[in-house]
This record gives sequence, structure tokens and C-alpha cells, in this order.
Amino acid sequence: MDLGLSLGCWVEAANIALGATSACIEDVRVLGEEHGIWLELDVAEVGPGASGSGSSGGPTLSASNLETDSGASFKPAEVLDRQVDRGKLLPRTDRLEEALTQFAKTNFAYTSDPIASAQIPEATWSAASRYAQAAALSPREALDETLKWLRLDDTDPRYYQDGLTAETLRIPRAVARTGARLVKGGSDTLLNAVSRTGVWSTMLPTFTSRRAPDRVVLALHRDHASQVSAEEWLQAGRDLLRLWLILARHGLRVAVESQLKDTPLSAAMLCDVLRRTDPHGSFVPFAVFSVGESAGEVPKSHRLVEQES
Repeated sequence: MDLGLSLGCWVEAANIALGATSACIEDVRVLGEEHGIWLELDVAEVGPGASGSGSSGGPTLSASNLETDSGASFKPAEVLDRQVDRGKLLPRTDRLEEALTQFAKTNFAYTSDPIASAQIPEATWSAASRYAQAAALSPREALDETLKWLRLDDTDPRYYQDGLTAETLRIPRAVARTGARLVKGGSDTLLNAVSRTGVWSTMLPTFTSRRAPDRVVLALHRDHASQVSAEEWLQAGRDLLRLWLILARHGLRVAVESQLKDTPLSAAMLCDVLRRTDPHGSFVPFAVFSVGESAGEVPKSHRLVEQES
């Protein structure tokens, strides 16, 4: 799921960049299986008489006649300027509802069926967060990869190269330095510390006791995730980026909380929320996030940039 969604976001970002050069991604073919998938893209000029190659080799996701009017075409600068905010988000429910309405009317550009969405009551969010807290620490491979990207020690040369810094994650400096020592010890050291101190449960109330932002879940209409193909996840990822860009146009930022969809019990709670407007529906949640207006300036993580030769 997450791989397909990420690739879909990347494809849509590339399509927006190509749009600035009067081109578009005409076809996307998904090849391979599971974590070994790769994409083949057909890029075509936009204009009268332009046509793509229409070559085959895998399932094709055509963009023909799927581009919709979102009020104005997305610009590359909007993709570059969009930020995730892990800090305090102020609720702006009126703006969120306007953005979701616009998305529902105009931006199901790639998914074959409408995407289900719902706002999650804060009590449900808090309960689901507690059930899902351990998901952020598993599976071990994912945790190890996350630790490689954490930059908590500002004396580490990599701190100013790439990764997720303490500032981006809104971790106080003293806490970050302690965390850096745990991260340096590897996942075993971190897991032992969390298990021994119960720090994960201790942290949660500080997040849920604030004036809470709005909470949103998006889902596909399916009985089970196994019924969703890699092509469909990619399509959903393209639409997900479009929604985030619409939210940004309304002055809103998001903080993604994927662990809520990855834990069976919390995912079931999200489905219960979705069924309040569709009692007989079946849902597979694929995106869960807080959304609101940033309370201040949002720090940026450093990113490695390919140097021109």
C-alpha cells in the first residue's frame, strides 16, 4: 500500500512538473510484484494532434481525459512549497470542508471509484492512537530504516545534509540529544528503553490535550486491502497528492499518522467512523492525518541535491 501511494505521489509530482513544459505523463505501466515493482512512463506533448506511443508490457494507467479542473492547474512551485507540519496545527474546519468539497467534485482524477473521506472525532482519534502506538516501532525492518533517517544530534555532519531533524519533528534539544544516544545504539536499545520506561504512552496525552486540529481519514471502497492492486494504490497516491495541494491552497498543512491505518483495531475504528455516512459500506483506510493551519513558521529538513557537473 505505502509503496504504491508513494510512487503515485511521485508520478503526480512529475506530471505537474512536466505540465510546466507543455507535456504530460500519458501512460503509466506498473511492472513487477510486491516490493519489486517499477514503473514505465510514456511522456507526451500536450497540444492538438499529440499522441502517445501506447506501448504495452504491463497494466496501463492512462491519463487521457482524466485531468480535471481544480480551479487552476497545479504549478511545480506548489509541490515544492508544500510542507508537513509536526508542530501545533490550529483547527480551521471551514477551510477543510471547502477543500474536501472541492476535492470530491473535481479531483477524483485517477481512481475509478470515489474516495471515501470522514472527519474523525477527537475521542475516537485519541483511543485509536493508543491502540496504534506500537505500530510506529514495527516491523523491525521499517524501524531500522526510520532510525537511519533520524538526525537528532546537531553535531553529526549528516544533520545538515538530509534526513529528519529534531527541529522538523519539534523535539526539544535536550530530549533530542538523549534520543540521539538511543538511536545510535540501534533498534534493540530503543525498543528496550521504550518498553522499560513506557515513554510512548507518556508522550501521547501531551499531543491529544492541545486544542486539537481536524483529523481526516481517506479510504477505498473495498472489503480488504488484498483486493486493491498495485495500479490502484498508485492511482490513489496521485489523487492523495492532489488533495494535499488543494489543502495547501486553503492555507492548511498536514501531519500524517499512518500507524492508525496499519493497526487492525485502530483501522477498524476508522472504518466505523466512515460507516456513519455509509452504514453498509466496506472500507480500506489508506491515509490518516491531522490537518490545520500552522501556528508558526515550519522548519525544513535538509535534502541532498544532485550537483551539476
